[in-house]
Amino acid sequence: FKPAADLAMETSYRLTITTGVADDAGNNLGAVYQLRFTTIPPDRTPPAIAQVTPADGATGVSVASSITVRFSEAINPNTVTKDVFIVSAASGPVQGAITFSQNNTVVAFRPLAQLGFVTDYTITLKAGVQDVVGNATTTDTVSTFKTGGFAITSPKNSAALIQGRKIDLTAVADSGQGITSVKFYVDNSLVGTKTA
Repeated sequence: FKPAADLAMETSYRLTITTGVADDAGNNLGAVYQLRFTTIPPDRTPPAIAQVTPADGATGVSVASSITVRFSEAINPNTVTKDVFIVSAASGPVQGAITFSQNNTVVAFRPLAQLGFVTDYTITLKAGVQDVVGNATTTDTVSTFKTGGFAITSPKNSAALIQGRKIDLTAVADSGQGITSVKFYVDNSLVGTKTA
């Protein structure tokens, strides 16, 4: 028996097979058979955030990082837009692209340009993100992180140099920045490249 329409959720049903049912030899069922069952309740649980990367309060984060949010279940991609998933610094919002993976349980924000060094960023995921049946988050989620540093340590800024003398150029970066080479320019002219 196949119902013509889906059964209602969270509803009790009774299946009855009468003694009018017979086998191929004409023997009828000896007694009425009844089965009671209840269908499952509808999904009423909104999606929950399982993980944000970089983690809240993280420091020394690579300037080449993407920001990812993992949900407890698949979400409706149409409910996660640039107005909902926001990455910002004191200077304003970061421009980026939003992508989905792992059956729409992971959302990634990929900045269109490198993040700034030693900069505080805020990740905001506004309420209203829905799962595939329409259950929506009801509160904003806010997380922060800070990128690592990079600096030229020699010569010092505004240091007096003697024309014609050799100078040593030195730069340092926090670990995890993913920097593989540094190019040194003087008056917009490339004077050297250092590869890690």
